[in-house]
Amino acid sequence: MSTIPVHLPLPTEIRRRWTASALIQHALGFGDDMISMHRTRSATVWTFDDGGGNWAQLTCLGDGRAAICGNDHESSERQFVLPWPAAEVPVQVTGIPEWWIESLSEVSSQHRPVGFVYGFDDSSWRRASYEHDDGAQYLLESVISDAGTIREAVEALDLAFQDVIDDLAEESIDDEDWAEPEYTPDLGALTALVAAGAAATVDMVRAACSPVPCAEDAVAEALEAFG
Repeated sequence: MSTIPVHLPLPTEIRRRWTASALIQHALGFGDDMISMHRTRSATVWTFDDGGGNWAQLTCLGDGRAAICGNDHESSERQFVLPWPAAEVPVQVTGIPEWWIESLSEVSSQHRPVGFVYGFDDSSWRRASYEHDDGAQYLLESVISDAGTIREAVEALDLAFQDVIDDLAEESIDDEDWAEPEYTPDLGALTALVAAGAAATVDMVRAACSPVPCAEDAVAEALEAFG
């Protein structure tokens, strides 16, 4: 096995940033279509899916171990689908521990193509030895740093603000003095939300979304689920 070519944060940091992203998605009315979480008897499983063929799954075990797998349909140069033929073991899983492969069990039932599999053993992330680009650095860019998570949130909020603008424009069609406002993100509120993760509050999410309307009931439900 070898270390990975990009810096991935601790599993807890990935979970915190995905929680913040999920809260924004719920606030905008998208529910758990993009980021979801569920618990099994022995693990907490986070799933990201952009709906366009890119996905990632983080499986956190209770003993400090974690595994993350996924696929970027544009950047993962080699892909495989479970189960693979016994005589054709994918390079991404050659020589990796059995518990990494066990983390793929949920993926096998969905017939998703897999581009990478990484494991974390309470000290660092590792992967099988190979040279090709597996796409992880592009797919996981938004969780590598708080800045990446904030940048993704600003893009989502900017798009949502356009709907607000369209409604305002329709209401002001006869107002000659009306000028289209610009979206200005509250970077302080977004920074606080990303730092808080599952410890966030509805008020924090509302502040991070402003002036875009916030679906507060959906946010409250998400906070209870992710907490």
